[in-house]
Parts: sequence; C-alpha cells; structure tokens
Amino acid sequence: MMKESELIPTRQVSVRECFGIDSNLTVMAFEHAGEYVPKIDPNYCFDPEVTLAILAGFTSNRRTLIQGTHGTGKSSHIEQIAARLNWPCLRINLDGHLSRLDFIGKDSIVIKDGMQVTEFKEGILPQSIQQPIALVLDEYDAGRPDVMFVIQQLLEQDGKYTSLEMQVGNLLPIFILTVVIPIISFLILRNIGVINSIAMPTIKERKYPIYISIILLFMIIYKVIPNNYTIELYYYFIGLIIALFTVLMLLFAKFSNSIHMVGIGSLIMYLINLSVHFEINLTLSISVLILFGGLIASSRIYFRTHSKLEIFGGLMLGVTTQFITLSYWL
Repeated sequence: MMKESELIPTRQVSVRECFGIDSNLTVMAFEHAGEYVPKIDPNYCFDPEVTLAILAGFTSNRRTLIQGTHGTGKSSHIEQIAARLNWPCLRINLDGHLSRLDFIGKDSIVIKDGMQVTEFKEGILPQSIQQPIALVLDEYDAGRPDVMFVIQQLLEQDGKYTSLEMQVGNLLPIFILTVVIPIISFLILRNIGVINSIAMPTIKERKYPIYISIILLFMIIYKVIPNNYTIELYYYFIGLIIALFTVLMLLFAKFSNSIHMVGIGSLIMYLINLSVHFEINLTLSISVLILFGGLIASSRIYFRTHSKLEIFGGLMLGVTTQFITLSYWL
C-alpha cells in the first residue's frame, strides 16, 4: 500500500518541457517516485500523438486503448510516461495464468492473535482502484472470459468496479420492493374491497397494482441501484417502467395486457442482452425462462383471465421495451 503523501499528485508538469512535444497541455505529477514508479529510460523517444492520448488518460482519469503488433512498445510507452510523472504504474499480463480470484481477491487463512481466521485478501483490481495507479492491461485479447467479465464494466465510459458484496447488497431491497411489498399491497387492496379476486377481471381493478408497481420501481432506480450502480440492472428497470406506463395507458383506452407476460418477456430479453454484452452462454437460463413463460401463458388462457391477444401484447411489450433501452448500455 502506498504512503499517504503518495496518494495525491501535487506537481504540475508542462508537456512541452517534459516530453518535448509542441503542446500547451499540463499534467499533474507526483513530487517523489514511489516503489511502483518505473525507471526512466533517458534515451526513449516519444511518439507525439500516442503520448498526448495517454496523457489525456492521466489528466482526465479516462480509459485509453493502445493497439499495435507485438513488440512495438505499447506498454513501455505508458511506463515511460508514468516514470517522468513519478506516477505509479502496474502492468498486468492478461494471459491464461491470471484467474478471476487473482484479479478480484479471495479468502485466505491468516493468523491473528495466535488463531487461524479466514480473511478476504483483495486482488490486483481493488488494490489498484484504491490508489492512483496507471493500470496497464497487457495482451488484452488474450484475457480469460471470467476475468474479462469482471473488468468489462470498469472499461466502459464512467464505469466502476462493483464488488460481489456490493452487488449482493442490491438483492435484498430489490426482493422486498418487487415481491414482498406487492404481495402485501395486494392483500391490503383485497381486504378493503378495491380488488375482488386475484384474477382482477375488471380494468379498474388492474390499474391499482400498476400504480403501486411503478412507484416501487422508481424507488429501486432512485434509492437502491444508485448506491451500488449497475448500469445493466438500472436500464432493465427503466425498461420495466416504460412497459408498465404503456400498459397503464392502454388500460385507459380499455385494452388490457398480461402483466405476467410483460415481466417474463422483459426478463427473457434482459438475459439475451446480458449474454450478448458479456459474451457468456446463458442458453440454459433463457430456455428455462421461455418454458416458464409458456406455462404462464397457457395457465392464463386456461383460466380465461386473458385472451391470446392480451398475452401476446404483454409479451411483446416486455421484449420491446428492453430492446429500446439496449442502446444505452450494450
């Protein structure tokens, strides 16, 4: 871990004076070189265009992609810039030997107060994020799928690393707001006579659960997800809100849609989007959801709670609204 005095760059450096490039750009540098700062090669020649691109990444904390054939000095270019700025630099080769546990951390047995205890040891990524380090991901195209899945969010614009503990922290409030409270709300509405049965045969009865669902989804977006921001989940709920607003407007026009099929259609499309986005195989999960959706649709027809048109309309609403939000995060 770096010392406290090494955590903030305090010296402003002129690019023209430091790198010999005709530019008025200035960049922040550290006063002293720490243990992670590369050694300066006094004979190194900087490519002006590439150097300015890398310095823009240093200045604005942006991700910078450098591509080229093997041995052309991509990584060394970053290291030499970091060396002249006294900026800590950590180079990671994304080869087959780097595992997900190496990258994010794992539980280890340590001795504390003479006793063996299990303690989580942070991996390369969390340690780098907590310190001002230029993290160089070398041989990016050779990264293992499980490792690339972890860093995908980090590499996106304004992306950030969300640990597993933080992601799990979203599940309980989302479960309460999407399952527990709707069930309690339904029981209350039925007891006070607003809803007569679980089938909700009239259009008037169907409006109240939608009002409640929209309010709860807004609570998820504004109160739950921003704490541990996950862009895929955020736009999934945005798509659900759009779908429910559409269902509500159609109810005012005296046309009903199956909310069950809206939900299952949204979830199926969301998993397909995740599969494409992260390049992972979710065929089994998608197949199970499609089967489950078929059972729901069959039951709604069997009990005559919806027509075939209403079921198809609900399914298409769920799929379409998720597809609309796709461009914002895929």
